[in-house]
Amino acid sequence: MLMRNDAFVGMVKLCGYSVLMLAGIPPEEAKQYQFRAIVLKDKRLEPDIEAIPVLEGADKKLFLEFQGYKDIFIRYRAIGNALISCVHEGFKGKARIVIFYTDQSFKDAARPVSAFSDIIETEFSEYITEIVLNEYTLSQLLEVDPKLVILAPFTV
Repeated sequence: MLMRNDAFVGMVKLCGYSVLMLAGIPPEEAKQYQFRAIVLKDKRLEPDIEAIPVLEGADKKLFLEFQGYKDIFIRYRAIGNALISCVHEGFKGKARIVIFYTDQSFKDAARPVSAFSDIIETEFSEYITEIVLNEYTLSQLLEVDPKLVILAPFTV
């Protein structure tokens, strides 16, 4: 049985650095990552996608989430999964989360992290990048990188 994220895992393996450039990562830095799907403890439905630096000793890690449905806790889950992964691997560097929403309504449905505290929202906001794919035109994606044509079904 295919898991829900299998298509996105395959896409990221083909054009992952292009997806990172769409998230604002400079091209030189984006090319320094390799991608893998990870399954965290007690998570049964789908893998998360993690971008790990190719160079040993690098102090950055990226976590990618593709959101194709309404999930009010997606931000909480993404933060929690990133923290669990860092603890599990003893990672002490900087982590960044990128959430790709396929529709604006899915982002709008996501509960803000400030439900806990405004301080937490401020602390985490600089480490989370949120991209709504249907706000892009195909030509805008191709301007970033021609490989992003694979995201064409989600554009306006």
